[in-house]
Amino acid sequence: MLNDCFGCVGLRSKKYCIFNKQYSKEEYKELLPKIIEHMNSMPYTDEQGRVYRYGEFFPPHMSIFGYNHSQGYEYFIIPKEEAEKNGFNWKIPDVKNYSITMRSEQIPDNINEVKEDILDEVVECEHVILNNHSSGCGVDCATAFRISRQELDFYRQMKLPLPRQCFNCRHIDRIKWRNVPALYSRVCMCEESGHNHIGKCTNEFETSYPSNRPEIIYCEKCYQQEVV
Repeated sequence: MLNDCFGCVGLRSKKYCIFNKQYSKEEYKELLPKIIEHMNSMPYTDEQGRVYRYGEFFPPHMSIFGYNHSQGYEYFIIPKEEAEKNGFNWKIPDVKNYSITMRSEQIPDNINEVKEDILDEVVECEHVILNNHSSGCGVDCATAFRISRQELDFYRQMKLPLPRQCFNCRHIDRIKWRNVPALYSRVCMCEESGHNHIGKCTNEFETSYPSNRPEIIYCEKCYQQEVV
């Protein structure tokens, strides 16, 4: 366990260290306020003019990862040009030279028609065909994939058709169903009498569903009355 350590990494059972250098308790207590004061009086400023003082996250351009390989990209998909304009790094997809043996459109729609030799195929991702581009959909598309024995058994058991997209593309498609991490002020959309009110409900609350979404949003009381 680390106690009273500042700017350290990879240490174990240490106390009173600054940037991995050991100090006495007295030295540590004297130096730390001076370092913090210096970070606040002479903060780092990036090319966009953003100021980083003590307690701030590191500037995005210092990250060893590209924005398109971060979780932020899963919620806020932006093009490469916009990411770089805002100071983010961008990971150029590796060139894929897979030996494609089957196009995704050749996969049977019915799982009962899928034969065992599908396990030996290298299937081209559907996005490569749809976009007519070697890099697929442009969102770190693997351009090709294989079906494992476990996958095939699962799809057969659940009577589901085989996927036609690579794992990365399927992952992005699933993420699109999630709401972005933000809250919006809304008014209950219940218009029925009897849910602890007469006529249209006017309860206000915050929700992750913005007003331009098609879902009907109820307040907690109206929702509980509806599902009982």
